[in-house]
Order: sequence, then C-alpha cells, then structure tokens
Amino acid sequence: MSVVEFIEKFIPGLLRYRGTLVVEGYPGAGKTTLAASICHSYVLKNERCLYLTFQEDKEKVFKILLSLGIDFIEAEKKGFLRYLRLPIASDVGSLLEELNKHIAGFRPRVIVIDSINPMLKAVENDFNRRAYLQNYFASLPETMNNLVIMIYELPAIGIGIGLDDIEFVADAIIALKYKVSRGIISRYAEIKKARGSPLKIAEIPFTIREGMGIRFFVLPTPEEIIATKSEELQLPQPLANKIYTKIIKGESILVVYPPDARPFEDTVVVLIMAMINNAKVLFISYRYSPEDLHRMLINVATSIGVSRDIVEELINKFIEFHSINPMAYSIPEIFTQEISLVESIKPDIAVFHGIEVFWYIANTEEYFTNLFNQLQYLRSKGITTIRMSSYVSEEFYNLNSSLADAIYRLYFSPSGKLMLYVWRRDGIPRVFDVDELIGDFMAVGNYLKRYDISSI
Repeated sequence: MSVVEFIEKFIPGLLRYRGTLVVEGYPGAGKTTLAASICHSYVLKNERCLYLTFQEDKEKVFKILLSLGIDFIEAEKKGFLRYLRLPIASDVGSLLEELNKHIAGFRPRVIVIDSINPMLKAVENDFNRRAYLQNYFASLPETMNNLVIMIYELPAIGIGIGLDDIEFVADAIIALKYKVSRGIISRYAEIKKARGSPLKIAEIPFTIREGMGIRFFVLPTPEEIIATKSEELQLPQPLANKIYTKIIKGESILVVYPPDARPFEDTVVVLIMAMINNAKVLFISYRYSPEDLHRMLINVATSIGVSRDIVEELINKFIEFHSINPMAYSIPEIFTQEISLVESIKPDIAVFHGIEVFWYIANTEEYFTNLFNQLQYLRSKGITTIRMSSYVSEEFYNLNSSLADAIYRLYFSPSGKLMLYVWRRDGIPRVFDVDELIGDFMAVGNYLKRYDISSI
C-alpha cells in the first residue's frame, strides 16, 4: 500500500481537502520520505509543492529520494516543485514573511516544512510568539486552501522542544517508530490523531525500499468471522474414502510432520486435487527455492510410476512455486507479500510450506494476529489453504491447530510406527497406521498416469 493509499484509508479526505498533517518521529524513522512521498503524489497530478527546509542540502536530499523512486529533480524542472532552504534565525516573523512571499508567488497545493523544530526553538520561551506561530499554522491551510505537512523530530536522547501548540491545531498526526529485531528494522506508523475519522488500528507496519519508497502493510481485517463456501473440492480415491472425508472451499488445513520425518509425498495429492478440480495452486515455501520444490515434486511423482513429461505439464498448468526468506522480512511484511501474491495469481488453493520457522522468529501475538486475518481474507475469497509444518512444540501446534478446519498429523507411536491423526471440524478424530495407507497412496498415482497430456 502506497503512502497515498494509506492516508486515504485511515485519514480519508485529508489529501483531497485543506488541512494540517504533523509527521513526527526520531531521526531515521522515515519522516522526510513520507512527507516527500505525499509531495510527489501531488506533483504527479501536476499540482505544485513547496518544500521548505532549514538544514538539508538539496542535492543530497534529491539524490536520496531518487534512489527511493521519488524524482524531485524532474519535478523541479517541470516547475511543480520548489525546494526552499532558509537560514535558521531567531526571528520567526521574518521567516514566516519570507515563506509567505514564496507561497503567494508559487501558489502551492501542498507545503512541507522539514522540520518545524527550528521555529519551535526560536519561540520556546516566548508565549506571545508561540501563540503567533500556532495561529499562523492554524489559519494557513484555510487561507491558502492547501495541505500543510510539518515534520517534527523527536530528540534521540533527553527532552526536546514541546509540540503541544502545533499538535492542537493539527488535523492529523502520524508518529513513525522503529525497532530492531533479528537484525531487521521493523517500522511502524501510529496515527495519533485523525480529526473526524474513527481510529481502530494503533500501529501500521511499513518499510522503506530502494526504488519503491514507503510501502505500508495492511492486512484486510473483516469485522465479522467469514463463513466458508458450501462447495466441496473433489478428492482422489481411494484415499478420500479413508482419510479425507471432504474438503470445503475456503477451509484451512494443517499438515504436521515429525521434525525428523518430513515427507513430500502429500504434494502429489495437492497436484491431483488441482488436476481433478481444475484448480490453480500457489505454493509458497519458507525452506526451499521454487527450483528445489519443482524438482522434489517431480522426483516423488516419478517414484510412483508417473511419466516425467506428464508431471512437468501438470506443474506448469496448475502450480506456481514461490519462496520467501523469512529472515529477510518482518512478520507483517511476509504476510502482506503473500496477500500480494494471492491477489496477483488468484489461486484456488494456497499452500504454505515450512511454517515452523515462525516458531523461532515470531512474536506469538503478532504471528497469531497476522495469521488469523490472513486466513479470514483467504476464506472470504474461497481459497483453500494448506499449511505444512514440522512439529516443533506443543504450543506452536496448538496455536496453528486452533485455526484449522482440518488437521492431518503424522507422528511416531511409542512402538515406533508412523501414525496419521485426522480430524476435521464436523467429525471425530481418527488414527491410521501409515503402512496400511501406502497401497492407497500408490494408487492415487493412477490419476496422473491416466491424464491425457494433449488436453493441457
């Protein structure tokens, strides 16, 4: 989600009408990037932006912003951007007078002040001048019919200048925060104030990426629990009669293996389900590359006597492999990337492979919240989800099983036999000896063997 989409969702009307936005945060939080992104969005609509700064060198700022996909150089050439650098002075009156000259001559639709701190410092101990500054910024959007964005830098250490007067006149306040976890910077935006808009979400994750600028990660959050569809997926015989019973579109299925026995054979069943139902499968792994997944599925299918050519054709038609390195992203980034893939590929079945990695890297509350909302979103689209995990702890198993509509768990009995525990929400738990299912599993290969490759 872009900056503009983010503001229009959470502070509707701010960008369409006049108002005052305060962007606050510590050094390096992303305040300039956010303000510049808003400014650039107006420039792209051929509306003028006046960017006022007291310290930042234009060439340096333009170069950094260009690396993020924000082209102030071209905007200035076209006459839609004026970058104004004024000297820091104790006389706020003269500063505002100079600013007024540029506003009157340039007539900008949006004004960015980066940052408001020098002005606040100049009037820190003078009540009358603070009142004058407050009244000026309170009236500026109305008199000029524009959007005013003020950046306020919180001190890295100690106590800084108070923002009380300016906060009072602001229509919206966005506080940018960040924390370091697993060596990754996780960034969050908190909407502290949004006049006329009910606030429900306290923190919204975002990232700053080269060539992309700021992107916010907002998972769809339905206000009611989504019902599953009534349509069932067709399942391969004879396994369907024994262990699957039924799978309804939009359901969430949890598949769990012992940590030292992670079979890949069930992906053949996924391939057959896709073939029988003419369903598109999005397969996302946190452990293997798309190339490895492709090769592993071919090896398993050919091991039960299916022609390599048939498997290749079926994979090309029904399955799209992707991988995400969970160590490279924050938890909200991972989940929103997955939603982006879903929206792009529009699958009927979404497989998430290797989800046990979240046990080691994720905060439980953050993981559960993102997972819950993601499953609700996928359910609303009628997408059946299959989540594959090694067993890493009872706590992690309980967390994921609490959100599943059906569970297939492989485990070793005390005698060393590999067993399969099966449960679905409208049935009673059952247990099978895996050795007794091997013949049935081999039989499902007949579905693939009989497939007419010319029909693809």
